[in-house]
Amino acid sequence: MAQSIGQLIGFCILLYVSYWVYKDAKSRGMNATGWCIFVFLLLIIGLPFYLLSRKPKIEPVEGEEQTDGEIRQHENNI
Repeated sequence: MAQSIGQLIGFCILLYVSYWVYKDAKSRGMNATGWCIFVFLLLIIGLPFYLLSRKPKIEPVEGEEQTDGEIRQHENNI
């Protein structure tokens, strides 16, 4: 019983970390799906490798907004 609870907690942590990597990679313009799968399958190797190789965050420029890893320009309606 205690072992199955420990496995469930470990699996929930794995899911959360994989989801965080997906969101973080997407916000940095990286291959979010690939990194998520890599971290999910090989957490002990994938997470440190991702943290060392990730790109800087994409900051929106004035007049642009960032949504889900994409940058869109505002239309100026005069």
